[in-house]
Amino acid sequence: MSETATVADRTGAVSPSIVRPNEIQPTVEAYSDFLTAFGWFNDTLFNGALSQPLITLARKPRMLGAFCPNRFKSQTGELCHEIILNPFYLRQKGDLDTLSTLVHEMAHQWREDFCPGGTPSNGYHDALWATRMEEIGLIPSVTGAPGGRRVGPKVSHFIEAGGPFEQAAQRLFATGFSIRWADRVEADTAEAGLRSSSRGGSRRSGARKKPKDRVKFSCPKCRQNAWARPSALLKCTPCDAPLVPPENETPTGEAP
Repeated sequence: MSETATVADRTGAVSPSIVRPNEIQPTVEAYSDFLTAFGWFNDTLFNGALSQPLITLARKPRMLGAFCPNRFKSQTGELCHEIILNPFYLRQKGDLDTLSTLVHEMAHQWREDFCPGGTPSNGYHDALWATRMEEIGLIPSVTGAPGGRRVGPKVSHFIEAGGPFEQAAQRLFATGFSIRWADRVEADTAEAGLRSSSRGGSRRSGARKKPKDRVKFSCPKCRQNAWARPSALLKCTPCDAPLVPPENETPTGEAP
């Protein structure tokens, strides 16, 4: 049986650890990579001005990342921001683009902490945020390509060739840095139509929509409406007429 490592809790007591010598530590490695990257870009692009956020990984549909101001609170009352990264896209996008998503969210944090009024409550990507993005070498664009509008509710970005971000990232890679862990399930349309989330991340506009589980039915006589599954058979009792759905959502079967 392998030797069990120990850890000390906050009271100083030592208890058995689930981490054993010479075993890989995915949680430590994955989050330490993003903490390293945050510290690197904080120093090189933001003059070390940003406070430490709580970086989390979460699978959210059509989102590369997001920034949520003051999302977490400690037991002693301190607040901290949250930066969310979606592990589903890490391998598809590659390390450089993934790091650009992290810095995109860091720009939202800068907007929250150092501009009047903080981050717009609706997550709008405004001119202050867009100008800061341009200064650090990420060009805001609603299309993710040159020529797109730089402000709006959903804004992505593209990397300026030879700009401050790209230079800083290449210096980081030169140290041997890489993102060691990523989701093993690949997105079939990961490159299609990326957009920014309303809280400062990137969304995929080309994602397949889930089928509706409720559709609107209407009485052709009195125009009363009801919502039910597409296969439902509904009837308007006062008019003694079947309720019908929109033409492109015809249910199976016939109303009684």
